[in-house]
Amino acid sequence: EVRGLAFEGWGNTLSTGVDCEAGWYCEKGSYNRYGDLCTRHHFCPNATYLPIPCPTGQWQPNSGSVSCTDCPAGWFCNEADIGISRREPPAAEEYPKPCEVGYYCPAGTLEQVECPPGTYGNRSRLASEDDCVACPPGYFCDGGVIVNMCRPGTFCTGGQGPDYALELSYYLDITDSQRPQYQYPVNSSGICILGTYCPEGSHAPIPCPPGYIGTGS
Repeated sequence: EVRGLAFEGWGNTLSTGVDCEAGWYCEKGSYNRYGDLCTRHHFCPNATYLPIPCPTGQWQPNSGSVSCTDCPAGWFCNEADIGISRREPPAAEEYPKPCEVGYYCPAGTLEQVECPPGTYGNRSRLASEDDCVACPPGYFCDGGVIVNMCRPGTFCTGGQGPDYALELSYYLDITDSQRPQYQYPVNSSGICILGTYCPEGSHAPIPCPPGYIGTGS
C-alpha cells in the first residue's frame, strides 16, 4: 500500500517521513504534510497518497474532506461519472446527476429507478416511488411515461399498466352500465359491454343513446 508521506526539513530518510494530514494528499516528493487539498467528490483519510473517489451512491461536495455521504434524494451518484482525474473533479452542475423524468432516486442511489407500470413521472428529481403519479384515466403507462390511450372497446379508470388488456375482467350487467351515476372503481379496467360503447381513451363505458344498442367489444 502506498502511503502519503511528506518529508519536511532537511536530511530526511524514508523512515523520517510524516503522514499526510487527513483532508489532504501527498504525492511522491511532498515536503509538507499539507500537500494538496483533497478534491470534491473524493475523500482523503490520514496518509493519503492520491484522493479516493467517493463510493458509488455517495458524494462529497466539499474539498478537504475525510469521508463521503449518501447521494441526496432525487439525485444519483455513480463513481464512474467522477472520472479518473483526481485533480479535476466534475463541475458542480455535472455531479451528482438529477433523477430524470420517469424515474425516482432515494438517498444513496447508484442508478435511477424507473416508476412502476401504471404510474409515470411528471417531473425530474423524484425521491421515492410514492412520488410517481398514477396513470390518468383513459391511458396506460409503462417505463415511467404515459404510453398511449386505452384501445377502442375498453375502458381504463386510471392507474393502468401495459398489461391492462390482459386484466379486462370488470363486467357489469346492462342495468348498472346504463346508470350515468355509477362510479367504477379506481385502477380498474374492463371491456365495453352490451348496451354501451367505448371509443379510444375511454375512462368508463358510455350508455348508448335512446334508439341504439351497442354490441359490446
